[in-house]
Amino acid sequence: MMNVGIAETAQPDTRNLNGQRIGPKGQRTMRRLIDAATELLETTGLRDLNVAEVARLAGTSPATFYVYFEGVPELVLEALKTAPHCDAELRELASQDWSDDPHKHATRFVNRYVDLWQRHRTLYLVRNLAAEEGDSRFVEARSNVARPMLAALSQNVDRSKSCRRIETKVSTFAVAAAIVMLLERVSSLDRIAPVSGDGNALELRAAAAFSVTQILGY
Repeated sequence: MMNVGIAETAQPDTRNLNGQRIGPKGQRTMRRLIDAATELLETTGLRDLNVAEVARLAGTSPATFYVYFEGVPELVLEALKTAPHCDAELRELASQDWSDDPHKHATRFVNRYVDLWQRHRTLYLVRNLAAEEGDSRFVEARSNVARPMLAALSQNVDRSKSCRRIETKVSTFAVAAAIVMLLERVSSLDRIAPVSGDGNALELRAAAAFSVTQILGY
């Protein structure tokens, strides 16, 4: 079954690679291509996925694919623009003062982060792997989506520094980045962790919440 969680890629004034304005029909075609690629990427690596497979699953042709995208990596990069995982609620959870009940706030924060991440899990996993392999386009895409979360967390870090819960000389950005990296790793393991026994998904989330409170000095 194709994914349906990605918003329309094209805006009313967006143009295809031929310079033509993309109308509603073109938007639907792009959406089908993105959904098809996302489904195939669940079992096929980015380097191994070819345009013909994507077009076939989307019910169109390779020629039509190339009207909108230069290749599969460019399609994924376009899809990532419409797959942010930091909404207003998450930013509020990240930035607010947790002093009254650190465990409750950290648990809500971690659960919200992981749940949002899971909405576009396949795209994020592909993005992260490509970034770690050195593709600068995916490094930039990863950085862009992290910025709102880093900014929100930085407020919490600065609060902890001002209250001397953590060392004042430590880099605010580095602490916020460490938390994001921890949560990304937990998110990537959330579906594949055993459902029982050591290291199950719920235990990983609980451990992440505990770790975040410790990092922030609560």
